Amino acid sequence: LQALPCRVTMKGEVVMKLNPDCMRDILLVMEEQPFNKSLRINELETKLPAYSSDEISYTCLKLSEANMLEIITADCLEGTFICDVRDITFEGHQFLENIRSDSVWRKTKNISEKIGSFSIEVISSIASKVIIELVSGAF
Repeated sequence: LQALPCRVTMKGEVVMKLNPDCMRDILLVMEEQPFNKSLRINELETKLPAYSSDEISYTCLKLSEANMLEIITADCLEGTFICDVRDITFEGHQFLENIRSDSVWRKTKNISEKIGSFSIEVISSIASKVIIELVSGAF
C-alpha cells in the first residue's frame, strides 16, 4: 500500500477539544459560499485566522460526523487530511439558525458554561430555549 501525500499542519500536540466558537464560525463562513463551490481547507483557514489549522480541521471532521458539513477527506500515514469543505447539510443549517444571532449565541454559551457542557446537542437545545424565551418576551 502506498500512503497518500499529506500536508502536515501539526505544530505540537493537538488537543481533541471541540471549540464551539470555531464550529459556529466555520458554519457562518460556509454559508456565504456560492452554491456548488467548495472551499479548500487552506482557504477556510485563511478566512478564520483566529483558529489554528489543526483546530479548523478537527472541528470540520466533528461537524461532518454530526452531519452538519459535507467534506472530502484523504487518509494518510499522519491521519485524516481534509481536502475540501463542500457544503452545509440541512442539519447544519438548522443548527446555525439557532445560534446565528450574537445575543442568542452569548446567552447560549453562558448557560453552557454554567452547566459545564458544550456538546452540539446541548448547545442546540439551549439555543432553542433561548430563542423561545425571546419569542415569548416579544408578545
